[in-house]
Amino acid sequence: TGATPLPPPIVIDPRIAGAVGAAIVCGLLLLQYAHRRKPFILAWAAGWLMLTPAYLVLSPAYTSVAVANAAVGLSQFLRICSAIFFVWSADLYRQSGYLKRQWLKLLAPCAVWFLLAPVLLGPRAVLAPGFLIDAVLLAASAAMYAAILIERRMVGAGLTALVLLGLAITNIASALTQVGLPGT
Repeated sequence: TGATPLPPPIVIDPRIAGAVGAAIVCGLLLLQYAHRRKPFILAWAAGWLMLTPAYLVLSPAYTSVAVANAAVGLSQFLRICSAIFFVWSADLYRQSGYLKRQWLKLLAPCAVWFLLAPVLLGPRAVLAPGFLIDAVLLAASAAMYAAILIERRMVGAGLTALVLLGLAITNIASALTQVGLPGT
């Protein structure tokens, strides 16, 4: 009857959308850093910057299973690095000095594991551990921002702590889905 055909649906890859969103947040934080010149803002921006490639590395369809598995490990490792930057940001703001340079030595074996284990053992070898490590780091960052709320009565720090805690809980749920719950 002469009906106009519907246009094709617009498909949005959530990983690319997440990468673009993280890049935008990073850009806004860099503008804030240009205005205030506080190191904790730069660390926070670096954390968001790490999320951009963490999402992008997962978006293409790889023809090689080994490369696809390595991409999963790289993404998990970048997410861990992002969470480390968030902890460092809170540490810089509080000037507590909890994050020591020696701790960064743990990143090298962590990087090797997250890049090689999924290639040799499959992606499940890094998914649950990656989500759990990320959860611990995000919870630590949430605790430090909650301390900022208590010490300086900054509502924004409290909201940041709440969001970081929610992300930590989400990562725990993601880890549990990877290991499988009894009876499921």
